[in-house]
Amino acid sequence: MSVETNIANTKKAYAAFNVGDLPGVLENMDPDIEWVVAGNSTVSGTYRGTQDVIAFWMKLLDQNVVTMPMAFLGDGDQVVVLTRTSFGEETSEAADILEFRDGRCVRFRSLGDAARFERVFGLREE
Repeated sequence: MSVETNIANTKKAYAAFNVGDLPGVLENMDPDIEWVVAGNSTVSGTYRGTQDVIAFWMKLLDQNVVTMPMAFLGDGDQVVVLTRTSFGEETSEAADILEFRDGRCVRFRSLGDAARFERVFGLREE
């Protein structure tokens, strides 16, 4: 797939997420996706497969997450999305890196304010 197609599909997925359209979000997601959230919060870690990712999203929605994409940048099979994300009163900027293979998102890495995730969701016990 072209980088333009990957960007267009990424834009559709973000729009679908923000209106709660689960089928729309999953449309171009590989069933074996790897979703990585940085930090040491209770929601940090690596999620594998759409069922794990959906469970992670439910935790986010419990905190009234709102993700506003600010820019979409693409190069080959990667799309970078610069976002402004809010959890209630907490707002910060982040970058999401999506990797595509054959038009499907196979890896998603969220690079944001790990300390904010720790404040909102608590620290993971070691």
